[in-house]
Amino acid sequence: MKILMFTCEFAPYLGGVAVATHRLARGLVAAGHEVVILSARKGPEFDSSESESIVRVEHDVVDGLPVYRFHKWFHRPEQYAQGIHLLRDLVEDIRPDIVHSYFVKFCGYQGHVCARWANAPHIVSCRGNDITKYLLQSTDQIRLVLNSADYVLSVSRSLLRWGEIVSSLPRKAYVPNSVGPEFLSAANVPRDEARKKWQRDASMPAVGTVFRPSWKKGADYLHQLLRRLGGSHLPGLSLVLIGRYHEQSIEPFRKSFLQNAPEGAERTIHVMSSVSREDLPGLLRSLDLTLITSRREGMPNVALESLSCGTPVAGTAVDGVVDILQGERAGLLLDRFDADRAATEIIALLQDEPRLQGLRHRGPELIAEKYTLSHEVEAHLNVYQTALQNYDAKTTPGWADFDGRVA
Repeated sequence: MKILMFTCEFAPYLGGVAVATHRLARGLVAAGHEVVILSARKGPEFDSSESESIVRVEHDVVDGLPVYRFHKWFHRPEQYAQGIHLLRDLVEDIRPDIVHSYFVKFCGYQGHVCARWANAPHIVSCRGNDITKYLLQSTDQIRLVLNSADYVLSVSRSLLRWGEIVSSLPRKAYVPNSVGPEFLSAANVPRDEARKKWQRDASMPAVGTVFRPSWKKGADYLHQLLRRLGGSHLPGLSLVLIGRYHEQSIEPFRKSFLQNAPEGAERTIHVMSSVSREDLPGLLRSLDLTLITSRREGMPNVALESLSCGTPVAGTAVDGVVDILQGERAGLLLDRFDADRAATEIIALLQDEPRLQGLRHRGPELIAEKYTLSHEVEAHLNVYQTALQNYDAKTTPGWADFDGRVA
């Protein structure tokens, strides 16, 4: 089977969608299928607004995967009218059996165009922002994509309910993210050994978070949470901030955590702004708890990665975080509106070593049961095969009189 995967970001970019599409594509290839990637280009070198840059498509190879990169603003109508001809040439050359759009907002309509040109089923994946953010901003576009898809997938059950606000979604499936085997392997590394590698006191508790100072990631919630954690009587508490950000953006969080510490309760912050994917499993393994303070999520990779490493997760009760943690005894579901209550629960957990130990064992077990790459690949292949078996170009939504032009 040849799969054309349309995504808004791809490796070596390290965003959530880029990591997830890279992992899935490699898993599908390992299962004996062919995958071609169409991806938006990322980075300052692609910020030009010149029309010739926007309609240019560049070829790349990443880990043996052919990747065609288009400008990140390719989806805008004024550029689409020019660039669509290049896209059609690519589709006619690739001749996919399946077209899979891995983000509704920025890939869904183009994926629909590609699928109808290729006379192939169109699969759409709801990831998070594409539904929870853009459903109100681009309602007609989201409705069009969801109604015309041959199958709608979602990484969390709540995102399907969001989609059902504008579409009946007659063909839908819940297919959660997976996690790479390198994270499960990290669970076998002694925690003290992981701490020493990162030059931290193995006897002191440590919490970490993948930090981004944005509304979506709950920056204000995290700020309040750190103030409470820093002001607690937990001895020697360390905070690890993981991510790429401007140094000045962390200053308010640094102050919240450090300046409220009671006398004798030492506090330290470790800023990890350039952690490679190879080093991330060991870093997550070195933590006692991973914090997720998001206001909305699809299914956060860091939650699955932390649990794989044997590190419990404390996350706000939103979207995919609920799917992972609810009833699984692998972490804490936090009240998404009450950071003070969340801090109280986190402090109690960090003081309860037997409970922490139980959560550490449950995490890798949960991942092995439900969230391995083999689970994700098998679920996608089942959907692809079902879509192919049921596909009829003459009755497929959006096929009649379709010629790829923008009205």
